[in-house]
Amino acid sequence: MAAIDEDTNDLDQYSEDFILNSIPSTPPTSEIVLRIIAKTRMNNGYCYLGFDEGNGRLFRPIISTMAGTCCWPSRRDFYLKKSYRFHVTLNPDDHNVDFLTPYPHCNEDMVVASVVTEEKTAPFTAQVLLSRANLDINEVFSDIKEKRYLNETADSPSAGILKCSSKNISRYFNNHYGKHRYLIRLPSGDYDLPITGINTVEIPKVEKEVVVVLGLGRPYNREGSFNPARFYILVLGLFVV
Repeated sequence: MAAIDEDTNDLDQYSEDFILNSIPSTPPTSEIVLRIIAKTRMNNGYCYLGFDEGNGRLFRPIISTMAGTCCWPSRRDFYLKKSYRFHVTLNPDDHNVDFLTPYPHCNEDMVVASVVTEEKTAPFTAQVLLSRANLDINEVFSDIKEKRYLNETADSPSAGILKCSSKNISRYFNNHYGKHRYLIRLPSGDYDLPITGINTVEIPKVEKEVVVVLGLGRPYNREGSFNPARFYILVLGLFVV
């Protein structure tokens, strides 16, 4: 695996330092409709973050917990803002002892079957995310270090929603990493974060209320140089309210 840093573009990437076991194939226990609100590239495929509009919960549908195989192949391309019906094999809210994805990602990781159908729902509006939104990044994640990452021991969600004004966000090109990043200015401080989401909406030129979709990268240890391992904060998407 190539070395990764805090600007890695993978919401669902495992470090080689963490050995996971695959979940055996089991019959689905329930169904859930998720609105896709974030999409990132990973391992020649995609990983997704979905919003359960009925319960106000964020879930990351994955098809396996085996390292490097939890992403969806590129031929299974789900569209942003569309809703899909998933057949759930393991729900993180059930606190199943066989659920082997490590914290904090197991708070949102939902193992699903590969059979997925598009669901006809009302058009997406960013207002539906406001019920889940926080006003600062330190309210989205717990025990943030250096305004950039969490340690693997942190008791925190692995994804969340930030609500703020567009005037508090600026996009710039980082020459060191060769990628665009967001600088987000909040009461708790300034956060300089990598943009990893596909088709991220442009920041409005006039002041608007926006919601920013945030996630944590998988544990990263850079050949043992970080102890404990780190979960870097990633910008997965932005929507104008």
